[in-house]
Amino acid sequence: MQDRDYFVQIMLERRTRYAFVYDRELIEEKDAVFSGKKVDHECSAEELSTLIRGCSSVNLYGRKAVRRGVEKGYVHPDSVGEVNGIPTAMYLRV
Repeated sequence: MQDRDYFVQIMLERRTRYAFVYDRELIEEKDAVFSGKKVDHECSAEELSTLIRGCSSVNLYGRKAVRRGVEKGYVHPDSVGEVNGIPTAMYLRV
């Protein structure tokens, strides 16, 4: 079985899909910034690619999620930022 390193929340608004991808640790650790956040899916890296396909916007939070976004070409390494010490990146399809 593959490691399920990511938690994902998918939102649909006016036929547009938005994905919010979090490293597992950011949701599960008691004192983490996103601790206890409601999510829809937990998935492996391979499942993540399928899950976010077709999304107009993908927000990536955490070292693993951002690295995966860079590896898959969703975001350029120079566009990675930090919020409260957490690597973040955003992909927008236009």
